Amino acid sequence: MFFLGVDWADDKHDLCLLDRNGQTLRTSIISNDWNGFQSLQSIVDHFQPLRINIERPNGLVVDWLRQREQAVYVTHPNILASYRPKRSKDDTADAHLLAQLLWMNNSDVHPLTVSSDLVEELKQHLHAYDQMLKHQRRFGNQLIYILKQYYPAALQLFKAPYSRIGLDFLEAYPNPVVARAISSKELRHFLLDHAYCRMDRFDEILQIVKQPSLDACNFQGYVLQLEDILPHLRLIFRSLGLRIK
Repeated sequence: MFFLGVDWADDKHDLCLLDRNGQTLRTSIISNDWNGFQSLQSIVDHFQPLRINIERPNGLVVDWLRQREQAVYVTHPNILASYRPKRSKDDTADAHLLAQLLWMNNSDVHPLTVSSDLVEELKQHLHAYDQMLKHQRRFGNQLIYILKQYYPAALQLFKAPYSRIGLDFLEAYPNPVVARAISSKELRHFLLDHAYCRMDRFDEILQIVKQPSLDACNFQGYVLQLEDILPHLRLIFRSLGLRIK
């Protein structure tokens, strides 16, 4: 039995191979590309049976090893750090530590949990959805900050200023001066065209739009910021809608 520790990184991976007695047979560094994985293939081919310990349960290295039906184990980075003799991280030493923990059959080393392709795909979609929600919150907070500087009335119109109807309204009426010029007929047409379900709020919305307000001395810079952020929020809104469906 042989034991391989793989210290993962973005552009390269440090390897340490131990024999059944825990003695180091070889250490090497492979690049995170086709040539590097060919070098890893030679280790997999020549040292069997082989167990492999790595810090993360996903990524191209793990996928590559899974496709070759290798025995993959995972040690969480925080756990690995707790066994590290020094606080400073050294990739070569970490690769050796990963291999050593595997050789010692340490209880903090766990076999890789393999999910079905469908489950893995759902996990990826869920991660992408969560990331888009984070982006929406970030850009949404920026939008709210911008509107507070020169157009606070827009924040009272709809449930969220970054909803589809909210974004369309801001694109059509990007500042309070333009908004106050809207007619009752024009506003009603806008709401009906967007299938707005709270037409009982029509008079309230018209009052909010028409009410006198303190206008910023110069709001063109804010309007430019608004125009810059709207496409990002539109894209996120469409992507979230597609994924929900």
